Amino acid sequence: MNKPARDFLTALLLTLPVVPTMAQADTGWFTHPFGELRSYNGDFLNVCSDGGAGACRTVNHVLEAGDSFYGTSRLALHRVDGGWAIELWDQDLPFDITQPFDLSVDGRAIAIDAADWSEISPDGVRVAQTQSILDPVVAAPLVDAIRRGFFLTVDHEAGQSVFSLRGLIAAQSAIEYHLGRMTK
Repeated sequence: MNKPARDFLTALLLTLPVVPTMAQADTGWFTHPFGELRSYNGDFLNVCSDGGAGACRTVNHVLEAGDSFYGTSRLALHRVDGGWAIELWDQDLPFDITQPFDLSVDGRAIAIDAADWSEISPDGVRVAQTQSILDPVVAAPLVDAIRRGFFLTVDHEAGQSVFSLRGLIAAQSAIEYHLGRMTK
């Protein structure tokens, strides 16, 4: 196969959605020494507190070379009331953020009303250098957009963060499947 045809086929395959089967959504979970149930899905880490019986979220940390824990920024989607709340943190932000974030997915701007941002996390605490969208109904259009995209770009008063969205659908599906099992 010639290079242009191979490149076209590769690009086409990358646009196909990856949706895990129920069996795939149930694999890869492990109990972390912190007592959390965890699994990795692409660039996302699923974390369910209390050994899997508590609240669940999926997290994408932007790490620098040699960093393996906090990173420079973080995107977290928390499972809340049957939907997803969004939390964004960046180490370069001032402790008191004065401007809401501007978001785009693959270069397409996503409009979020400034009143929809909160300094309170989905866990109910005020977190420095963080903005959240707590209402899953308000967050739903953004969640839908990032599920369809490859990269989320967050422009803020201190600069920019770019998050890979690889594995997000699998991560959310694994959490939903896990929570469904827990309610049975």
